[in-house]
Parts: sequence; structure tokens; C-alpha cells
Amino acid sequence: MPALKNPKHEAFAQAYAVGRNASKAWRTAGGKGNKPNVQGSKWVAKPAIKARIEELRLLADKLGEDKTVLTILESRQFLARVVRTPLGEITKDSDLCQEWGITEGEASRSERIKMPSKLEAIKLDRELAPENDSKGFEIIIRKL
Repeated sequence: MPALKNPKHEAFAQAYAVGRNASKAWRTAGGKGNKPNVQGSKWVAKPAIKARIEELRLLADKLGEDKTVLTILESRQFLARVVRTPLGEITKDSDLCQEWGITEGEASRSERIKMPSKLEAIKLDRELAPENDSKGFEIIIRKL
């Protein structure tokens, strides 16, 4: 099924398919007003939108089976390791090591290891966190 003709309906379906609740998906699609939950619920019930949401979820499942694509869960697990792993536990062979080097002086030798920023990892994790955890983790679908 191709994208929905109405761009707001398509934006709603994509937002809803990646775990936003109906109210937040409706706002993401540009919906305005003081009853977003009512409007969002109406849109979820529309047959064309409902079918598109299901299609997007099936596509996300297929991409999740493709081991060349990280799922949100895998991404968040990696980010959690970045935050929780002390620098002293990182070796030059660790997947958390971004740079490694040795500095040798006359009387000393020191190893320098750089790992990803813990604060940036927390920010990225917050961006990936589903707004409706009861749906579990899904893949974000973006055009590249």
C-alpha cells in the first residue's frame, strides 16, 4: 500500500505505528484543538489509516529481522551500556572504545582511551524512548 494521499493522515499513521499514542500522533500530524485524544481515536478507527498503520508495523517487523538494521531496543541497550560502563572497564578491543593510543615518556607510559559521551547517550536514549511503553519497542521508519 502506498503512502496515504492526505499528508496529515500519513504523518499520523507513521507516528502511531512507531509507538506514539493516538493523541500524540494526532498532534505530530499537525492536529490542533483541546481534545486530541478524541480526534486521534477517530483517526485510528478510519479504515485507510488503520490499514496503513498495520502495513507500517509489518514493515518494521521485517526490518527488525534484517540484521543490518538496528532495532530501537538494540540501540537503547547499547546506549545503556555506554552510560553504565565505567571508563576503567573499557579496553582497546571494546566496542565502546572510540579512540585508543599510547603515550610514552622517559619514565612513564600511559594508555589513552576515549568512549562515547554518557550525556549524549542519555539524550539519544530519550529520543528513542517510545512514548507508549505498553506497545513495546519498534523500529523507527525514516526515509534515507
